[in-house]
Amino acid sequence: MIQKLNLPSGEGVLVAEVQADSPAGAAGVQRYDLIRAVEGTPVVSAQEFLQQMEKHMQASSVQLRLWRAGDEQELTVVRE
Repeated sequence: MIQKLNLPSGEGVLVAEVQADSPAGAAGVQRYDLIRAVEGTPVVSAQEFLQQMEKHMQASSVQLRLWRAGDEQELTVVRE
């Protein structure tokens, strides 16, 4: 799927679905975004992504670096 979408391979976690009413949806995370880092720490697997999200569970917001449509972007996910 990553190759089909012309995304950098092996460099992040592909977003399969986002609920519009979730904190990620409100932050602007979209289907097929490639999340490359959580709070500046690179993630290359779903397990690493989940570990980083757990690590920052108590934070009121989490910074994500992602790849979308050929551009790297940063989004802030604000927890409810």
